Amino acid sequence: MAKYCVSTPGVPHITFDTEAEAEKFLKWATRSDEKASSQSSIKKVFASGVVVDKRLTAAFQKLRKIGYTALENHWCCARCGWSAISDEQADKAVFYHSQDYDQFMELRCGFLVWSGNGQEICDTIVEAGLRVEWDGSVATRILVFL
Repeated sequence: MAKYCVSTPGVPHITFDTEAEAEKFLKWATRSDEKASSQSSIKKVFASGVVVDKRLTAAFQKLRKIGYTALENHWCCARCGWSAISDEQADKAVFYHSQDYDQFMELRCGFLVWSGNGQEICDTIVEAGLRVEWDGSVATRILVFL
């Protein structure tokens, strides 16, 4: 299901169900600020959907089997992605969002947003045939190389 994410200088990300709602908000938010209007955008995103690599999809499937909420191309940013995950799911979750998707596609590597056991997540991704870098800190995102 498509969503529309609005970014403006004063409000980093707000999502809407329809493009018309997003355009209406953007017009209102930038009504008296030409500079803000030129720095604002609407991006079509998907609640989950288009994937980066079959190996990462396989790793996410295995993570789901061991209790993780594992989502690919999930929302526009980490903030919106976390807000779409329930409190019950938030203890064991891993995802990448559409900004990460763009990085994966351009650079063939990207970061994962996660909670739970970082080493377990890394091990599962490595078992699927991908390389990861992670410093072991809960405050650091996991970098995956395709």
